[in-house]
Amino acid sequence: MEMFISKKEKNDYASDKYINVNSCGRRHNFDYTIIRKNGRLDYHLLYIYSGKCRAQYDGIEYLLTSGDFIIYYPGQAQMYSFDNDNGCDTMWIHFSGTATAEILEGLKLHAGVFRCRFDEKIYTVFKELVQEHQAEPYIQQSAENVLLIYFLTIISRITRNIDNRRKVTDIENVIMAMNNSLDKPYDINKYAKICSLSPSRFSHKFKQVMGKAPLKYFINIKLKRAKEFLKFSDLSVSEIAERVGYDNPLYFSRTFRKAFGISPTEYRNKEKQRE
Repeated sequence: MEMFISKKEKNDYASDKYINVNSCGRRHNFDYTIIRKNGRLDYHLLYIYSGKCRAQYDGIEYLLTSGDFIIYYPGQAQMYSFDNDNGCDTMWIHFSGTATAEILEGLKLHAGVFRCRFDEKIYTVFKELVQEHQAEPYIQQSAENVLLIYFLTIISRITRNIDNRRKVTDIENVIMAMNNSLDKPYDINKYAKICSLSPSRFSHKFKQVMGKAPLKYFINIKLKRAKEFLKFSDLSVSEIAERVGYDNPLYFSRTFRKAFGISPTEYRNKEKQRE
């Protein structure tokens, strides 16, 4: 079986636009496994058009068939594979943006597995979305953003009629809150309250589920977002530090170097040389 273990993908970034399609497409998968141990910086929706897909979420393996889909939030481990009998047709979207969490929350599309019936309208809108994404950059943005929101709305409406949706977990709510508060200090009391736990019990539970202490996980998200700003924006190091919650740019730079072995400026220059 072919296996893809993700390290760094060019289209994996967190956009500072309202909402943004990082990549999308349809693929026939055959005897193939994808592993992203640290997840991605963006949101990922994987929709099963036909065939079967085995996907792991929160330590549980699910068998997904036509119409089912899974949503991974930023930073969540991803692992899914396709059987080697008749293969599996999938449609995927990687998307990000400052309003993404709010839009998904309004549509009740949380992270996790959804059982859904196949609807041809879903494919029709998705096909238009892919066409717009492949169009000239100066005309694609508005159209594909509208189509992305419409696509998510259609899926949400169909899914609301399904009774076996998995409820969003308290830890997922914490991760969502963290992603929406990267410019603010770590607030263990706030996150513990989301889980209705004491701070100590919350820390223990978070580490059990995510494999990292909550503060370390939060800092990791901040620094990953900083890397994307350094690579894809013209913001100064001081401005980026502020956007990810560091009042002191020097402390931010020291923290960045400790994590990645290179300063923010050196990282930016190195990435520019690769272009």
